[in-house]
Amino acid sequence: AEQFGETTGVDDNGHTWVETWTTDPLTKVASGQRSGSTWTSTWTETLSKSAIGDLTVEGVNTSGDKWGEKCGTHANGTTWREKWLHKLDGYVEELGWNSAGQHTGFRMGQRDDGEKWVESWVQVEKDGIVKGILEGENVHGDLWKEEWENTQLNAINEATGEQLMSRCGKKSGNNRDGKQWTEAWGTDDIYGQWG
Repeated sequence: AEQFGETTGVDDNGHTWVETWTTDPLTKVASGQRSGSTWTSTWTETLSKSAIGDLTVEGVNTSGDKWGEKCGTHANGTTWREKWLHKLDGYVEELGWNSAGQHTGFRMGQRDDGEKWVESWVQVEKDGIVKGILEGENVHGDLWKEEWENTQLNAINEATGEQLMSRCGKKSGNNRDGKQWTEAWGTDDIYGQWG
């Protein structure tokens, strides 16, 4: 039997939207319509499974935006997941995770003033320490780089039972006029923040 449902929500600007959807259990195709006070968008999603068991969901809406998600397991047992969004206005976002603690990402887009930019990052978690690096640039020659490290401290918040953390990082870059800049920052659940 066909499955269906309805969801309501509020966007970042406080506007209410309603989404209705149906899924055909035989074709694995889902379709729906999301509408607000002054707009309506319809979409479809397709679920497929590869011969080795990888699952893929791909979707598109009437605005021309495309999205998807894919997940699976490598031969060594590491599970992985990827998500992507390609909007008609040129915005692109691609994210990846795996059970070994690695996160990757890529984003590019255009600001309201027409300036294009691109960023990519990788983050790795091992032994309670999360390390990451992000690099980006725009068409005017601005370059930026951010590195960070989050570490679990050997202490527990007695009131909440949560592990205390220390987070620090640095940002640096070259502006289009050739000037270099750098800044450092940090927060610590015991000693406070700096930077």
